[in-house]
Amino acid sequence: MASTSIKQQLQDIIKNEYKTIYVLWKYCPQYFQGKELNSIDDLKANWKMFPKSTDEQMALNWELEEDVSKGIKFLLDKLHQKKMVDVYLTFYEKAKEGDVASAKFLMDFSKEFFKDSISELESLLNGIEV
Repeated sequence: MASTSIKQQLQDIIKNEYKTIYVLWKYCPQYFQGKELNSIDDLKANWKMFPKSTDEQMALNWELEEDVSKGIKFLLDKLHQKKMVDVYLTFYEKAKEGDVASAKFLMDFSKEFFKDSISELESLLNGIEV
């Protein structure tokens, strides 16, 4: 199974390319490394599909739309997961150097971070009546 880019996953949720670009720009500016994108006008200049009438207030109103709101939540969750991996790696390195407090934190953190809220087997069995 081929992996899908974060942009494509977001676009599948939002169902609109220019609104997807806007959400990435606003909440994940690192996605556009190397591009000077400081305003809605910069987005309109770089992506011709943006309606010419788009202004800051219009873009903010998009965030109230259900699909865009779901997309923002999805993206923020992905960014949070990345930050948690960074935390894990930081404490892992400190624990390797012998920091006992970091090792303890890492053990506690790992229990929660790697725990599935429901196992795959439980998920399959939930719909079965015996």
